[in-house]
Amino acid sequence: MAEFVSGTDSYGRGSTDLRSQVQALADSIPVVLTAKNSDASSQEQFGHALIAATNKPAPSGMWDSTADLFALFRTIHTVDVAIQQTDALAKRAEEIRALLMARIRKLSTQGDELAKRADSAGPSELEQHKQQLDSLAAEFRQISAADLPLSKQRILLTLYERSLANWKSAIQGRRTTALKGLLRLHY
Repeated sequence: MAEFVSGTDSYGRGSTDLRSQVQALADSIPVVLTAKNSDASSQEQFGHALIAATNKPAPSGMWDSTADLFALFRTIHTVDVAIQQTDALAKRAEEIRALLMARIRKLSTQGDELAKRADSAGPSELEQHKQQLDSLAAEFRQISAADLPLSKQRILLTLYERSLANWKSAIQGRRTTALKGLLRLHY
């Protein structure tokens, strides 16, 4: 946030204008490539379509207004696709995280059971329980290490979804304004 407000990058160098911020946001949006659009240029076209919608001069005539209106419809569709893809990615990450959390709960239950049995165990059984607890602790650390990036990803994807929704709302406002302007030109 501080970078956005101050207009500098994370190292305090230079200023970041709206175009570069829009490009950075467009680059950060997850793009699931389909078999139809599996070339690298489709991701580039996505970013350019979104930037073009934000940096276009006001249309001057009926044809320009109509072309602008269709471009806004295409941009809204592009943002809708990005929202759907981000949502699908967030749901999949949440499914993976749910599996990890279920395993952590199971490990915790197993650890509790071992701790209860340790109270009445002999020396040889205690050594065996210690090895089992060490094994459970190692697996717990591995799962926790895998869960942390998924938690961060969930936060980022939520931010992306909000940004995309705000962007879509702004473009819809421009579309409404363009449609009203086109109707004024026609009548």
